[in-house]
Amino acid sequence: MRYARESLPTVKETSAGGLVLKVEDGQAFVALIARRNRRGQIEWCLPKGHLELGETAKDAARREIFEETGILGRVLSELTSIDYWFAGSGRRIHKVVHHFLLEMESGTIGVENDPDHEAEQAAWVPLKEVSSYLVYANERKVVERAFELLGLTPPPTPVPTEKQLGVLEDIRALRRSGQRAGRILQAAREQREREQVATPAHLAHLARLAQQGLGAVPAGDGGSNGNGGNSGNGGNAGSGSAPSQREAQN
Repeated sequence: MRYARESLPTVKETSAGGLVLKVEDGQAFVALIARRNRRGQIEWCLPKGHLELGETAKDAARREIFEETGILGRVLSELTSIDYWFAGSGRRIHKVVHHFLLEMESGTIGVENDPDHEAEQAAWVPLKEVSSYLVYANERKVVERAFELLGLTPPPTPVPTEKQLGVLEDIRALRRSGQRAGRILQAAREQREREQVATPAHLAHLARLAQQGLGAVPAGDGGSNGNGGNSGNGGNAGSGSAPSQREAQN
């Protein structure tokens, strides 16, 4: 098995994206997108995409952010580049993503301009709460770099909730199909092994959800898991505001 994996052809891919900021009423917001991962789960992430032929990383970041969020931004600075490996379509892929910090110039947030239709939602999220929405640790590090560049102190990284892990998507699917609730816990354990962001307390919370017949999150739990994005967001993701816990379940 190891030989088969190492014998796969290696391909390098380069993408660009980042954080586009707007300041409104003295508060900074970042545009995030929601897309489905390879398991069909919704994940909130930073907008990004592949470089086109002859395009610089800076130009690609500006274009991709506009296509996926509807926001045209001005590049302020390079943040950092991250790289990772994955396998797909019979290849080992080494992906490098260049991230930039941008300031909003114009536009209305939405996913209508996405030619690939990969982004399902776009929303403005308060800068101080962005990390609580991002599933991947490397993207949270990009946000930390933005705080450093802006001379701000980043808030403590919260424990991701079942919303960020995409587990609520599984809950809805399992409720419709009538499969056993144990699949929810298995998905959470697999996500924990892959991202190493879940905690035993979080898994215990998921267990309580399963025991309650896949019902709604108990009152009060949304405020105890460190996800500040569930209050004070004003509106729903379709209107350009961060989705609430209730909206995520409906």
